[in-house]
Amino acid sequence: MNRSLAVGLLSAATLAFEILLVRLFAIEQFYHFAYMAIGVAMLGFGASGTLVTLLRHESHQRLQGWFAPAAIATSATLLLAPIVADRIPFDVTQLAFDVGQWVNLTFLYLVLALPFAFGALAILIAIITGAERPGRVYGASFAGAGLGAVLAVAVLWIVTPVRALALPAIIAAAGGLAATGSQQARPPWRLTGVAIALLSIATFVAPPWSPEITPYKGLPQVEAYPNAERVADGVNPVGWLVAVRAAAFRHAPGLSLVYTGAFPEQTAVFVDGELGGVLTDWNDEGTARDILRWVPAAIPYAAGGYERVLVLEAGGGFDVWAALHHGAS
Repeated sequence: MNRSLAVGLLSAATLAFEILLVRLFAIEQFYHFAYMAIGVAMLGFGASGTLVTLLRHESHQRLQGWFAPAAIATSATLLLAPIVADRIPFDVTQLAFDVGQWVNLTFLYLVLALPFAFGALAILIAIITGAERPGRVYGASFAGAGLGAVLAVAVLWIVTPVRALALPAIIAAAGGLAATGSQQARPPWRLTGVAIALLSIATFVAPPWSPEITPYKGLPQVEAYPNAERVADGVNPVGWLVAVRAAAFRHAPGLSLVYTGAFPEQTAVFVDGELGGVLTDWNDEGTARDILRWVPAAIPYAAGGYERVLVLEAGGGFDVWAALHHGAS
């Protein structure tokens, strides 16, 4: 029972870590870079599968002795990998110009692949050495993966991805303790498991890592404006939402160069550090709304009046206000 429980928890931890890496990469770099998390996981799984294949002639008793150490190593690397990765000076925008960034990327891949490698190793050992009831262990792995996916999404409703990154280490620490409950586990591994569990909880309270957003995203650029102020900050599984107000911020795509009227106050809304919409103060019904006649959105209305208008991807509502300003009901 301890073996199945440990496998389920380790599977949950590695799956949750993969999902949280997707969110973190999307925030730190750009959304397409988030798919790197899948490659990292596959690298770790493949490495362990290769290793177990090479050790196929080892006795089951000897492999069983590696189960608890592999489980403990999973929790330890889930704790240490984000700390080490946070200190690797990697900038994806410099890959085309700096050979050293390829070295940093390789090191980053190897560091983040370690938790998946040890987790897969523990699960494979459990399946091989439990040949009399492989279905129970295999089912525990699938159930754990489902649980990890649910927990990773649920925790993002409560805390930021930076703090949530400590959750997989906590889950894996519980799996490591379950693995050390077997008769084959030696007492030092149990003490190590307890220590890692306590450290994992501490990292959730005070994360020792602080990922930085690439300076080429919109959020750090707008926050660098004079007197910029972050007026809202929220998280959910879909994205990290931040609203910034700055007097120098202007957003009116396609605005005519001959427009010389007033410009309304605006608040920039960012999703994962990239501009996702703009909230505009239209309380001034005078000159500020004249801007709605000098943007491309006004072109359809110049051909004739439209009382009913469908607005897709409304965002901050600019096109909605344009429709209302031109007489749509």
